[in-house]
Amino acid sequence: DDAERLVIGRIFRQPEILPDVRLRLDANDFYQYHHQQIYRAVCNLADSNRPIEMALTVEELRAIGHKDPVDQTLSDIWEISFSTSDWAYYAGVVRKMSSLRMLLHAAYETVRECYEPGADPEEIGAELGRAIDAAVIDRRTVDPVIIEKCVLEGALDLSARHQRPSGENLATKWDGLNQFIPSMDPGQLIVIGARPSVGK
Repeated sequence: DDAERLVIGRIFRQPEILPDVRLRLDANDFYQYHHQQIYRAVCNLADSNRPIEMALTVEELRAIGHKDPVDQTLSDIWEISFSTSDWAYYAGVVRKMSSLRMLLHAAYETVRECYEPGADPEEIGAELGRAIDAAVIDRRTVDPVIIEKCVLEGALDLSARHQRPSGENLATKWDGLNQFIPSMDPGQLIVIGARPSVGK
């Protein structure tokens, strides 16, 4: 609850951060209903090029049908936002808690659907996968990450390392190991591990 109030409070104090906050959070990420509504009202003000102010927020809340009194809530939000300017950290906390709630909901729905007559495992699994993706995706990633491209880039990098002249690489004292390590550069930290009971 404090993290939610801190994020909204910093928006009132620093309206210029709202575009970045919106990349990380939407209204449904807030657990408290009145925080959801205040955040929606603030976003509506920004979208209509109106200043983000307390009085205008109250007017916008009424316009979107929020009838509960929010004066004390807004006062608390304003006061608690004095305590920090690190809005990005607290936005991360809000998003993390939202993701956990989404995962819990997805797990509950999956269990419920598994007990339904004629349940289709493939359909349930696909739906669960979509729910997990929605819960854990990083909204700051604007461009999609293509796995095939990442694998190809990694393979090309390894190939280039293998083709480097041997004098440019650092070698271990074990020739067999050197065959599997493309190269080691000064200053690198390379951790070598293996599963238990495989003869390390």
